[in-house]
Amino acid sequence: MLKKADERDKGYQAQVDGIATEKAKTSPFAKLIPYNKPVYAIVIAFVASANNGAAMPVFGVFLSKMLSLLTLPLEYWRATEGPDYVKDNINYYCFWMLVIALMSGIGSFLQRYMFGTLGNNVTTQVREKLYKGILEKNIGWFDSRDNAPSVLTSTMAKDTSLINGVSTESVGPQIEGNCAVLVALGVALWFCW
Repeated sequence: MLKKADERDKGYQAQVDGIATEKAKTSPFAKLIPYNKPVYAIVIAFVASANNGAAMPVFGVFLSKMLSLLTLPLEYWRATEGPDYVKDNINYYCFWMLVIALMSGIGSFLQRYMFGTLGNNVTTQVREKLYKGILEKNIGWFDSRDNAPSVLTSTMAKDTSLINGVSTESVGPQIEGNCAVLVALGVALWFCW
């Protein structure tokens, strides 16, 4: 009877190895896409990341405008543009800088919250799938030292939490960086073609 179980496990292992080599061709994030639920959280997290990336180049435009007002003496602006020109423009630029800071803060909160939610959902689903797979094994499978209960619980606790980092921690900064570069290039081309 043990011989049949060993043959079945060897056939099963060959089947698992074949599937693993086939799945290894895709990226780790692509493997986790079916587990990323709910879909609206992905969209919100991507939009929030893009918002955070675009915020700094736009903020830099308003900061440079305000600093250009402050570089010339106040008497120059009073003589050429009027007594309240500097005050009105600084208030205008400060208002828009505050709006950008608030939008960036809201975007940062949403990005971290949504990616955190997605990561927790992925980890939970992977743990459930792993636990279900463990429960379906035959009793002889647990006799191996590699399959001892302490090893399996450690795997469920530690290794599945690594998936959280693969699914969420790397995507947000990549989107932020790409959007920051694109918006910065757009701003640069707008001001100096």
